[in-house]
Amino acid sequence: MNKKYKIPCLAGMILLVAACQKHVNVVSDPAAQLSFFNASEYVLGQTLNTSGFSFLLIDAKDTTHSGVGGPSIASTPSFSGGQYQFPNFFYYTRQPVSWISYMRVHPGLHTVTLTDTGGHHSLMTTAVKTAQGNPVSVYYSDSLGVFRSWTLIDTVSEISTAVKLRVFDLSPDAGNVFFTIGGRAATGFPDSLRYGQITGFVPWDNPVADTLQFRFFNTGDSVDIIASGSLSVMPGHAYNVLLTGYMSSQFFLDTLTGSYLNFNPDLKLLFTQNN
Repeated sequence: MNKKYKIPCLAGMILLVAACQKHVNVVSDPAAQLSFFNASEYVLGQTLNTSGFSFLLIDAKDTTHSGVGGPSIASTPSFSGGQYQFPNFFYYTRQPVSWISYMRVHPGLHTVTLTDTGGHHSLMTTAVKTAQGNPVSVYYSDSLGVFRSWTLIDTVSEISTAVKLRVFDLSPDAGNVFFTIGGRAATGFPDSLRYGQITGFVPWDNPVADTLQFRFFNTGDSVDIIASGSLSVMPGHAYNVLLTGYMSSQFFLDTLTGSYLNFNPDLKLLFTQNN
């Protein structure tokens, strides 16, 4: 059985409806902040095609669940319906750039297990250290079902006449890439990026509100644009720029379902505001 996974645009994807606030209390202790970002085409496809929930089990002794007695949708973090970020409240998704939002957890070392939809199988488990005053985000991606995660501290100092940009290459098959900003060389960034590489927050002079045009190219080819997008920015703030999706058609045998999964070419840029 073949399945085609199609991923929608970031705008308008909302799982949770709640008050206009940046943080949500999921765990009682409000001292540390944690968020999750899903750039995995596998998980996005599952949540769209099965209408299920891909759970994020925090410090769970049993990381596989099925049928009655599985994770509680109300109390367990999860991705659903092609959602990229958890949590992601409606106020922050209606800004010019979607804000990163956070749940609350106890400070300390945690294990986080990402499951397939329904919580039947563990896809990967990640150790995450949280601390008061240092918001942390966990990013997920996969290359034809081989999963990776990155745990990043989101704390960033402000510069009143500049924005700070953190760029992710999470496209499994785009190869080495570089990018321009507003048609200019991205000074201060690496000359090229490959799958899994993430820059730190790099300052970019920008003294007034502006729209930055990003264009990505394969290394060695400055003519053919492989992905592009516009980011609305304000000085003093920080932003994430993510290259995600597959550049060409892909398929593989998923051992969890026994099905061949097809992925359409869907290379794209996603943007979030960090602060």
